[in-house]
This record gives sequence, C-alpha cells and structure tokens, in this order.
Amino acid sequence: MLDLVVATSVMVCLCLVIGSFVAVRMKRESRFSSVVLCFSVLSAAGYVYFLNGTLTWARFVPLTAAIVWTNFAPIFLCVASAAALAIPNRPLWRRGGLSLMLALFATATLLQPIVQPVIRPVRHSMNTVWLGHDVCQQSGSVTCSPAAAATLLKANGIDAEEHQLVQWCLTDALGTTSLGLWRGLRLATAQTPWEPEVMDVTLEDLLSREPRDDIFPCLILVGFPRFGTVASPEIESRYIKEYGWPRGFRHSVVLYGPAEDGGIEVGDPSIGRERWAKQDLEILWRGEAVRLVRRES
Repeated sequence: MLDLVVATSVMVCLCLVIGSFVAVRMKRESRFSSVVLCFSVLSAAGYVYFLNGTLTWARFVPLTAAIVWTNFAPIFLCVASAAALAIPNRPLWRRGGLSLMLALFATATLLQPIVQPVIRPVRHSMNTVWLGHDVCQQSGSVTCSPAAAATLLKANGIDAEEHQLVQWCLTDALGTTSLGLWRGLRLATAQTPWEPEVMDVTLEDLLSREPRDDIFPCLILVGFPRFGTVASPEIESRYIKEYGWPRGFRHSVVLYGPAEDGGIEVGDPSIGRERWAKQDLEILWRGEAVRLVRRES
C-alpha cells in the first residue's frame, strides 16, 4: 500500500501546483477561462472513459502504482477548477461553488483506486481452490482477474493465493481494472526471477508466433465491448443470450496456446481447463495481454 500512498501524495502535489499555476496565469473573469473549463472537463471525461486504467499504460510506467501515476483525470479537473474561478459575469459564490465541486471530483478520482476496495469490498473466499491442479478457481463473481493471475503465476512456478491477489489487484465489488491486475502481478513477482510484461500484439500474431514457450502461457482479457459490434447480430445474440457474455462484461483467462489437434487451450477461472475455438477468441479478444518474462540481470 505504501506505493499507492507515495504515488497519490506526489499526484496531489502535482495537481496543486498545476492548479495554482493556472489560477495565477488566468486573468480575472477572462472569457478564455470558459474555453479552458470546457476543454478540461471534456478531457477528463474522455480520459476516464477511454484511457484510464488500460494495460497499455504499464508499458510506459511499469510500476506497481501505475494505476495512480497514469491517472491524469485529476489534473484535468484541477485545471478546470482553477478556470472556474475566472468565469466572467458570474458572482463569486457561483464561481467558487463550481470550483469547489470540480476540486472534489478531482480528489475522488485520485483516491478512487485506494478507497473503492474499502468502501465497496468484494466477497471472496480465503481459501484458494485449484481446478485440475493448475487453474485457480475464482471464489467470487468478480474475482476472475486475481484467480487468473494466480493461475499464470503457478504456470511459471510461483505459488500465490487468490485472496492475497484480490488485495494486491485492488479488486472491489465491480471487479478489477487492468492496471490493478498489473499491480498484483508486479507485487507477486517482486522477489522472483520473473516480472510481468505487457504484450503489444494482435491476436493473429499471438497465435502464430514461434517459439511458443516464449509466448505462452499468457493472461488475456476477453469480453464484449459495451458499444459497437464485433460480429454479426446473430452471432452476438448467441454469445450474449446463450453463452452468458453480456455487453461491457470483461473476463480474465489464461491462454496456454493452440492445441496440436485444433482449438486453443484456455484456463478459465470459472470453469477450469477448456478448449476454445479460434472464432470464440476472435470475437471475445479485447487486445490486452500480459505474460511473465525472466528479469534482465
């Protein structure tokens, strides 16, 4: 938890410095302040919806607290808070109230990774159950990421418990973010010869690369996007209604690679070892994958 406290403290200072700078530079009751305010709020909203917490950030900030270091929404909101004080033709109490509200939003956004697991804890078991001795069974409805992380660790000779990874991954009642999963893997491999690595590959490259021992096993995120289409309406309807993949639902599984007699070997925390058709993976693939690699000496 110290990593999160340090990162959050630094980000608080950064937000205060940037907010103060904007407040000083912004002319009193400047019309430009409205433009800055709107742009900053829209940037914060767009960042939270499209970019915040994605695994790609770990490629550039491979730290345990990447979930905090790469959260730029509070900075945008602090800029908006400073700009709100200079909105023209508005009484001070309205400008101050809007500025305070934006500052509170910035604070909530910054503290979210630390606070959410506390105020919205996930229900899970303290006992780790293994399916077929190599796939960790998720003990809660939203603990697939910690369970998949334990499965990936075990495949590389590292013993791990699901309940410990639930804590490290910052899993709450709504699930685990991609950077929360990254944090769990970083902490679990800290005293080992292994470390997690984000895989920047397409699904086709992932399944065709050689040698396979350097690629698999890897942990991937699958599911249907909340918006847009990935297949024909008939196929999507079958996956949603018959197979239980609702839109917006994300699931973590461990990919063991293509099987010699066809299909793809998958370790699913909710089921165990199973074989997926390539079409299944093509439809459910969300473009995020991580593996364990040997540390550079």
